[in-house]
Amino acid sequence: MKNWRREAALKTMPLIAENRVRTPWREFWRRFRRQPVALLAGAFVLLLIVLAVIAPWIAPFDAENYFDYDRLNDGPSLIHYFGVDSLGRDIFSRVLVGTR
Repeated sequence: MKNWRREAALKTMPLIAENRVRTPWREFWRRFRRQPVALLAGAFVLLLIVLAVIAPWIAPFDAENYFDYDRLNDGPSLIHYFGVDSLGRDIFSRVLVGTR
């Protein structure tokens, strides 16, 4: 005699799709996408990586050999976005090169 309760329970249970296996990688991405702070932090890290790669081409001045003695300790301006330090070096260029 068959177990009719077991068969009835199996018939009412939803079938699990075989292609939807929860791997650790898929579970990580599912949880990661649900958290907006994690997405924002991931985008920021990705931005830093991109800046580090393209820094030599977008830096407005040479970070190691540029000295502007006329603007020592000058604040931010249209020429020097983050200003100039006490040795006349452009801070923005040094920050970009520093991401490497």
